[in-house]
Amino acid sequence: MQVPASPPSVAGDGSLGLKQFGLAALGTAATVGAGLSLTLLFDDQEDQAFGASIIVAPTVAGLVVCGVGRWSVLYTGRCGAAVAGAYLGALGGTLTGLLLGFAACSSGTTNSSNRDSGPAGGDCETTPLVGALVGYVLGTTTGALVGWNLSKQPKSAPLTDVNSAELDVTSDGEQYPAQIQQVAPVAIARGADRSRHQVIFPLFAAAF
Repeated sequence: MQVPASPPSVAGDGSLGLKQFGLAALGTAATVGAGLSLTLLFDDQEDQAFGASIIVAPTVAGLVVCGVGRWSVLYTGRCGAAVAGAYLGALGGTLTGLLLGFAACSSGTTNSSNRDSGPAGGDCETTPLVGALVGYVLGTTTGALVGWNLSKQPKSAPLTDVNSAELDVTSDGEQYPAQIQQVAPVAIARGADRSRHQVIFPLFAAAF
């Protein structure tokens, strides 16, 4: 016989989202940082290592979110959805970062000493790139987390096997696990051991 096990505690998933976001952001930044370091170290003029890291990083973020999601005691999610969400988030975050970077360097007063500077005096080549990189990391991480959450499903409660030796036969002939019968009050469990006078007397007392 199989009975449902006790439901898992909700507190176990309280900080799961923060762990997924933090570790995915760390994995994305580490992947991009490794590609940038290789590009600068080996003087890669074509930026092949950096470009490859940009392409691979969303997959890393999606797999990290999916892997950490397996720690959940309540839900299970699909890795494919997390990876797809990471790529969509990377695209959206990069575009948003670029727009914010151009907006930041195009506002304020003009610095006439630098031709590449915007009205605010900021570098209109570096600021959008930094904004795009930050937006890429945050967008990739957020997209992976959203994709996993959209695909997650509740885990089914595990069933606990109960051996036939642990089954007790009740008065109506049905079998129940011994631990379930122990939940009943002691007065009910020992009702068969009492004499009829002990049971009938309170009934007459209530009638009078």
